Amino acid sequence: QVLHPAVESLDLRDCDISDNALLQLYNCKQLKKINLNSCKENRLGITSEGVIALALSCPYLYEASFKRCCDITDSGVLALALNCQFLQIVNLGSCSGIMDASLQALGENCKFLHSVDFSSTRVTDDGVVALVSGTCSKNLKVTYL
Repeated sequence: QVLHPAVESLDLRDCDISDNALLQLYNCKQLKKINLNSCKENRLGITSEGVIALALSCPYLYEASFKRCCDITDSGVLALALNCQFLQIVNLGSCSGIMDASLQALGENCKFLHSVDFSSTRVTDDGVVALVSGTCSKNLKVTYL
């Protein structure tokens, strides 16, 4: 056991971690906030596999930040949207594997979502329309394109 099960927040930005670290969060059922942003360069060790494990282990996440985690794809975001329905803030900026399906999944499943950063991704107008037409439309306040 790496972390205490009652941990609610992790700030691992700019730490040299990979999916293996996310797999160790299996007992952190109370985790509500995680920051995996990379401030300076693209992070290659975090993939959709790690995000899927995170989503399955931490259903109460309300804030998830993955800026510059460029190996995350729509499958990781789909797992977040389906398993972490309390999500309010998601940062996917500069995640080059993110496309329209991610925003569609968030829009359909995360009614509390109010802030999404998908700048420098491959999202098109269709993804934006799916997001703003979804269940989060009344709460959505901030989007970064």
